[in-house]
Amino acid sequence: YGASTVDKFPDSQEAVEKLIVVQDQMIQNLEEQRSTILGLLQKGKDLSKEPKAPEFLREDVRSLEATWNDCYGSATNNLRKLKDTQKVWENYKVQKTVMIKLLDDAEVELRKIVPKHNHKAIQSDLKINKDMRDNIKRATDDLM
Repeated sequence: YGASTVDKFPDSQEAVEKLIVVQDQMIQNLEEQRSTILGLLQKGKDLSKEPKAPEFLREDVRSLEATWNDCYGSATNNLRKLKDTQKVWENYKVQKTVMIKLLDDAEVELRKIVPKHNHKAIQSDLKINKDMRDNIKRATDDLM
C-alpha cells in the first residue's frame, strides 16, 4: 500500500506500457490475496461481535478493511489512469504522423509555388519596374 506507479505523466508510450504491466501484476497479487484478506476481515468482524471481545478489535477491523479498500481502489484507479494515458500516447502518435504528412505536403506545395530563381535578381527587377513606373507617373503628371 502506498506504492504508486502513477506519480507523474510518463515520458513515452513504452514507459506507460511498462507501468501498465507493473500495475496489472500488482492488481493480480491483490486479487490472489483477496479471498484470504476478506475471510480474515470477516473473522475479525465475527469476533468483534462477541460480548467479551476487546473494544480495540472493532476499530482495528474497520481500519484494516478501509486500508484494503483504499489500496485495492487506488490500484484499480491507477490502472485506469495508465490505460487512459496509453490512449493519449496512441492518439499523439497518430496526430503527429498526420501533422508531419501535412507539413511535408505544404512544403511540396510551397516548392511548386515559389520558383527556384535568384532572389537578388528578382529584387533588382522589381526595383527597376518601380523606378520605371515612378518615371512614367511623373511624366504623365507633367503632361497634365
